[in-house]
Amino acid sequence: MPQRPPIPQDLIRLNADLITKYIVGVFSSIVLDLGYRKVGMEDRNFTAKGLFGKKRDHSFG
Repeated sequence: MPQRPPIPQDLIRLNADLITKYIVGVFSSIVLDLGYRKVGMEDRNFTAKGLFGKKRDHSFG
């Protein structure tokens, strides 16, 4: 039985890299999106005033 050529290691490494980057990218984008929605969107106006006006209380509602 003729021996089949093995899959090149570079291809496996490339695929693993792409998959890892994709998973990390999706995960970090979800985390950043949630964090941005929770902190950025609600507290964007608040941060500008709140740091100086010390109105931090209503942000934790």
